[in-house]
Amino acid sequence: MKMKIELFFLLTLALALHSTIALASKSNVSSSTRKVIVVGGGPIGLASAILLANAPHFYDVDIYEQTPKEDLCNFNPAIAYMYNVNARGQRFTKKFQSLQDKLLRDGLAASDSSIVIADGDPSKKILISKKPFIMSKAESYWIPRHKMVNLLQEGIKEHNNSDDANCGKIEIHSGFTCEAVSPIGDDSSINVTLKDEKGRDQDVSGQLIVGADGVNSQVRECLKNGSSLFGEWKNFKSKKFAVKKWVSPSVGLKLKALQLPSGFSIEDSDGSPISLQNSCIASIRSIKANDINSIKIGCLPMTDDVTIRPGNVITRPNHKFWTINSGKEMKEYVLENLKRMPFDMISDEEWDRFAKAKGTSFPYCQYSPGLQASPENGNCGIVLLGDSAHSFPPDIGQGINAGLSDVVQFDKTLRSTEGNLGTKLRAYERIQGPETKALIRIARFGFPYQYDLPVPILKLRKKLWTANAATRLLLNKLSFSVIPKCMIMSTADHEVSYRKVARKADLTTTMLMTLLLSVVWKSFGKSICALVGM
Repeated sequence: MKMKIELFFLLTLALALHSTIALASKSNVSSSTRKVIVVGGGPIGLASAILLANAPHFYDVDIYEQTPKEDLCNFNPAIAYMYNVNARGQRFTKKFQSLQDKLLRDGLAASDSSIVIADGDPSKKILISKKPFIMSKAESYWIPRHKMVNLLQEGIKEHNNSDDANCGKIEIHSGFTCEAVSPIGDDSSINVTLKDEKGRDQDVSGQLIVGADGVNSQVRECLKNGSSLFGEWKNFKSKKFAVKKWVSPSVGLKLKALQLPSGFSIEDSDGSPISLQNSCIASIRSIKANDINSIKIGCLPMTDDVTIRPGNVITRPNHKFWTINSGKEMKEYVLENLKRMPFDMISDEEWDRFAKAKGTSFPYCQYSPGLQASPENGNCGIVLLGDSAHSFPPDIGQGINAGLSDVVQFDKTLRSTEGNLGTKLRAYERIQGPETKALIRIARFGFPYQYDLPVPILKLRKKLWTANAATRLLLNKLSFSVIPKCMIMSTADHEVSYRKVARKADLTTTMLMTLLLSVVWKSFGKSICALVGM
């Protein structure tokens, strides 16, 4: 009996020691050497946190976002962006079935949308197409930005409540601005200096810093200006974080959203009401279609449970529209342009807010040649994801999808590359750098004339672009897909990389130019030779 009691005591002691060691091990994992600091709490920052906290990485992740929580998670007309999450973006959500289920719950399938085009002349019939123009067989989903953020935050709550003791914890901190990023002496971690809403400084550190803080990334700026701070890191080159910029026809255009009630109606030519269901893509045009200061309102599709629908006005920055600052004057101006709109449904307060709103500008087509930085020992590092690494106007519908593709590729590289963190970061840059460069090339030429601005030169360029796209589409059909479609259509195939899309388009361009020069030479070669001979 005594022996049994001693045996039971020893077994209990062994279990207690095992638990203590496990707790100590978990405690070490939660230290700064296994900590990730994500700067930016938008969709890309949240998505990267979810992957890094899960197997096989098991990082504890702290996310720091500048926007207050109430503005980030609720509808905000100042950032009333709509995402179309296609098959590229769904490579992330499908890694977690609960996230994919939430996307299907909160998003609207593109195949369920329709198109409504209302001419500015009320005497003309409204055009309604039940079949939307879809470039891919794979389903995509329309979802407002704030719903995408909520979806990912729900996923984080579920992750934190899971029973898997190995998974890292994710904490979200709102109202923090990144001020500086700097290495710590022993190169085992990196310090981030933050400023809270009250102006107080706070220092946090982690083994990995993820810059997911958007177009004007402060993390990227710290690297660009960090020669003195990161100078001791071998092969660190601050110049590679200076963004390369290009102008496209849509760069610099400005957008402002008028808050409309969901399911509002407009009058058809016979006076009957046409209800603009949330599921439709709507374009309500101006009666002054050829006036350089005319405007139109566009609405993208969303689910029926949304009560406020953004009506987007997109114009050039020097448009008369941006000089109007009073609600009364704005209402009169819009009513003068859009005769079909029933403006009694919009309150005076909303007109006043709409008039005073500054709107947002479409960014340059830009990318950072540098996507990561790490010391020689490879114990810590910094990576840029999403808009911090690349940004462009919303012409090609790849913004959210390109960012989520970054996250998926980063996860894949961390899993498949042998070596320390620095080795893995450099491998990611080698893989994703060319992809980022190709993405920006696609953005420059993809679909920049879709906004139908009443500017003569832009109208001419749109006709030339349309002729080019139609030629490529015809050649694609005649060659049984040997010759690719135009780039904007080719990006719909999620199994084809951006680099391959751009390369194929360039080869087609070379072929067309060679064919054109051959025709010119055959037609006018003798005349040219005779002229040169003279």
